[in-house]
Amino acid sequence: GRYAEAEQTMLASLDEYRTGHCDDADTLPECLLTLARAQRGLGTYDRAQDSLDTSRRLAAERGLGQVLVRVHQEQAELHAARGEFAEAYAAHKAFHASYTDMRSMQREAQARTRQVMFETTEARQEAERFREQARRDPLTGLHNRRFVDEQLPGLIETDPNLTVAILDLDHFKRINDQLSHDVGDQVLRRVAGVLETSLTAVAPKGFVARMGGEEFVLVLPETPVRRAAKLLDGVRQAVARHDWGGLTRHL
Repeated sequence: GRYAEAEQTMLASLDEYRTGHCDDADTLPECLLTLARAQRGLGTYDRAQDSLDTSRRLAAERGLGQVLVRVHQEQAELHAARGEFAEAYAAHKAFHASYTDMRSMQREAQARTRQVMFETTEARQEAERFREQARRDPLTGLHNRRFVDEQLPGLIETDPNLTVAILDLDHFKRINDQLSHDVGDQVLRRVAGVLETSLTAVAPKGFVARMGGEEFVLVLPETPVRRAAKLLDGVRQAVARHDWGGLTRHL
């Protein structure tokens, strides 16, 4: 809470940087981000915005994704301090989206790293488990777009009666906007369970995948379009009949 001292400390750090005592790629944008926080605490919002803008530009130029995530978070805090609550909400949504993307990339990178670590038979089995994780959506547990890209071309080549359907949740933005992203995540998880259960009942060889956001893909092998249309309408009804009251307050 000693914002004036914090500002002076960060200004001294910037002087050290300019004299060449440190040349790490992330040092300058990190210092500027911390400076912006101190200036926000002092109530010098214009100075804070200038520091934050420079930090954002440098982080973007240098590909510093983790710094950019925190820049979005600080931008939301700065808007809120100014009383700009609509802008703060928009900045927080940008922070949430970039944080989710960063975590997803980190998980995929970790999975790829683990795959190359093991050479024994037991280790290869472990690597296969991580490979499967990389082909699953971390939120819903469904297959993800990578899995679809791997599996679908072969199915298209070999199955003349293959049906593929895109499913999109109507008005999902209202859930996030009116009830929070946390409730939105719970809705997506529950929808995923309904879709998987419903599809398994009518097309045991098929699968459901989450393509991103509120968009899903349903793959029905050996299912001509006319028959698939009836089955898919049953899936639609299963979602419609589900009891959403306790989770979405009937929204």
